[in-house]
This record gives sequence, C-alpha cells and structure tokens, in this order.
Amino acid sequence: MALLSNLFWMMFSFRGRLSRLGYIVGAVLSESPIVAAFAGFAPLVNKDPHSKEAVWIISTETVLLIWTNVALMAKRLHDCGYSGLWSVLCSPLCVLLYLILSHYNSPLLLVSASLASLLAIIFLTTVRENNPNEYGMPTNAIFPSDYIGHTALKQLADKLEVLDRQLAAGQLTSQQHAETSRRLLDANKALLI
Repeated sequence: MALLSNLFWMMFSFRGRLSRLGYIVGAVLSESPIVAAFAGFAPLVNKDPHSKEAVWIISTETVLLIWTNVALMAKRLHDCGYSGLWSVLCSPLCVLLYLILSHYNSPLLLVSASLASLLAIIFLTTVRENNPNEYGMPTNAIFPSDYIGHTALKQLADKLEVLDRQLAAGQLTSQQHAETSRRLLDANKALLI
C-alpha cells in the first residue's frame, strides 16, 4: 500500500521535492504504460480515428501524459529552488511547438525544438539545491518519505527549520527570524494544541 501511495505522490502530486534519480525514474514510469496502452489501442485508433472511442482513448492518454510530466517537472523545479508554476507554463508552449512542427516541416524548427528539449533535460537532471528551501528538505531518494503524507505539522516544522538555517547562514537577522517564527506559530496555533 505504501508503494502505491508513493507512486501516486510521484506521478500526480505537485508538492515536495524530487531528486534527479526520482525524476528520471518517474519519467520512465509515466511514459512506458501510456506508450504501451497506445500501442495496444493502435488498431482501434487506426481503424476509425474519428470514432468516439478513439478520441476518448487519445484524449485520456494525452491528459495523463501531460499531467504526470507537469507534476514531475514541478517537483523537480522545487528541488532546484524554483516555482513549480514554470512547469505549467512550459506545457502549453510544448503543445504549441508540437502543433507548429506538425504543420510546418521545417528542419530549423525541428533542430531548435530538439535543442530546447536537450537543454531542459540537462537542466532537470543536473541542477539541484542542496539546502532546505521553501519546498522542503533535499533528498536523494526516489520516494522521499519526508514528503509522503505531507501533514500540516510537518510543513510547519519544515518552514521553521528553513528559518533556522537562514538565521545560521546570516540570511536573516535574529529579529526577522523571531518575527517570522512567531507569525508562523500564531497562524498554526490549532496544530500545536
């Protein structure tokens, strides 16, 4: 049961951080079943591509593929210290680029799209922030247990730990640390009772 909740978190959740290895494993896991399902339904889709069943199959697989890739990318961007919203902005651009490429058979567009994809893959598999950030603690695990079942109390503890580390690194004054900590604790009084 824990493995299923871990897989669900990895593939569909937008919260937490995902290591480089977790991102690569998640990308393989997200695309393999969808490609296999598409290959299994290929005879039905090829027979009548405009039938309700074919449109439903293609639409469902496309939505699942986009959702899982955006969720994986958002957690990976969190690990790099960036907002996961960049992954949401990137997906429509990828779809638009695909539509342009399918309409115009331009080698220049194909090369530029390939180069952009290669740079994105290099960024998502090499860059990382080794310090705690607003999205949580760094991890090298495929399924970071610290983020599974992310409770409100765990989120509060992570935020307080980030503040402590910022104080130790000299990024916050002791007065800023005390005020921010007090505001966090006041906003979460119900958790501490």
